[in-house]
Amino acid sequence: MTDPVAPDDEALDDARMNGSRLGLLFIDLDRFKLVNDSYGHAVGDELLLAAADRLRTTVGECDTVARLSGDEFLVVMPNTDVAGTRQLAGRICEVFTQPFELIGTAWVGASIGVVVSEMGEEVVSATSLIRDADAAMYEAKAAGRNGFALFHPSMRAASERHLEVYNGLHRAIEHDQFEAYYQVIIDRQSGTVHGVEALVRWRTPEGGLVPPDDFIALAEDSGLISVIGETVLRRACTQVARWRRLPGCADLTLSVNVSGRQFMEVDLVAVVADALEDAGLEADALWLEITESVMMTDSLDTLATMSGLRSLGVHLSVDDFGTGYSSLSYLQRFPIEQVKIDRRFVGGMCDHTEDEAVVAAVVGIAKALGMSVVAEGVEEQRQVDQLAQYECDLLQGFLFSRPMPALDLGPVLLERNEVGLPPSFGR
Repeated sequence: MTDPVAPDDEALDDARMNGSRLGLLFIDLDRFKLVNDSYGHAVGDELLLAAADRLRTTVGECDTVARLSGDEFLVVMPNTDVAGTRQLAGRICEVFTQPFELIGTAWVGASIGVVVSEMGEEVVSATSLIRDADAAMYEAKAAGRNGFALFHPSMRAASERHLEVYNGLHRAIEHDQFEAYYQVIIDRQSGTVHGVEALVRWRTPEGGLVPPDDFIALAEDSGLISVIGETVLRRACTQVARWRRLPGCADLTLSVNVSGRQFMEVDLVAVVADALEDAGLEADALWLEITESVMMTDSLDTLATMSGLRSLGVHLSVDDFGTGYSSLSYLQRFPIEQVKIDRRFVGGMCDHTEDEAVVAAVVGIAKALGMSVVAEGVEEQRQVDQLAQYECDLLQGFLFSRPMPALDLGPVLLERNEVGLPPSFGR
C-alpha cells in the first residue's frame, strides 16, 4: 500500500475559475479494524488495495480517488451537483455490500460523508470541505453504517461534539465514571427472572447520564471500548455473584456485550477468567453476547477465542441477530448456544408480516440447532402472546423493566421470584 495522499486546492481553483461546483466524498470502511486485527496487517493492506480498486471502477472518468489515511478514502468530483454526488455515493455503498474474498470472507461496508462546494468565489478551502465531509461521514455511521449522509452546517456542531465526547471518554476512564445498569431477562413459561443483562452507563461529575448512543460508537472507533467493557464486566460479575446468594436467585445468569475490538484486541479468555475468579462467579452463569460482525471475520483466531471461552464454561450468544450480513452457517461453525432476536423485528412482528416471518424463522432455526432464543424489545402483552406461539424461551424489554442500577433492581428480582427483601440487600 502506498503512502496516504490528500488532494490539494487545485480542483477548487478550477471550480472557482469555471464557476462550477466540486463534490467531495469522505469514505470510511466499516469494520476494517476488525478484519485487520483478525487476519493481520498484510491482509489489511490487501483489503485496502481491493477497496481502492472497487472505488476506481465505480467513479467517473473525471473523478479522482485518493487514500487519505488508514481506511479512509476521498473521491473528488469536478463540475458536479448534489444529485450527482448522491448518485455516486449510492453506487459506492452498493458495491461495498459484496464481500471481499481474502484468506477468508470479509464483509466491509462503506460509510460516506458527502459535501458539495458553493459556486464561484464562495468556494472554500480543501481543508474545510474535508472537515465538512468528515462530519457527514460520522452522521452516516450514526445512522447505521454502510450508507451516506449529505453535509448540513448543523453537522459542524456534531463534529465538535464528537471531539468533546472523545476527550470526555478519556477523563471518564481516568475518574471511574462508568457504571453497570441491569435489565431483567424473563423466563416466558415461569414468569421468573432468568437473568440480567449488564449495560454500560456514563455518569458525568454533574450527576447526569450520557446516553450510550452518544458515546459507544466513538468508544469503539477510538479503541477505548476495551477498557470500558472490562470495567463493566468486572463490576457485573461481582454484583451477580452477590445476587446469586439471595433466596430464589441461585441460578441467575449474567449477559454482557463484548465488542468486536474487545474480541480481537485483548486476551479476552484471560480477562474473563480473571474477572470470574475475582468475583467468585461460576463461569456457567456468564453469557457473552457477540455481534454478527465478529463471526463474519471467520478466522482461526476468532474460533480459538470462542473455543477458549467455552472451555472456561462461559456461554456465547449472538446479539441483534438478523441485522447484519452473516450467514446461518456461522451458527453451526462456531460454538454459539443462544440467539437474541433484534428489537426491530420483535417491535414490528404484530403489525408487519415480514417482521413476523423473520421472528418465526429465527426461533425455528435456533430451536432446530438446539439453541435458546431471547426476544429483545418486548414492550406489549400482545408481543408476549405472539412469541408464546413460537415457543420463544426468554423475553427482555420495557414491559418487564427498564435498565436500572443494582440497588433499584434488587426488589424487582425478589418480587419476581416471590421471596422477601433482606434488609441488607444491595448494600
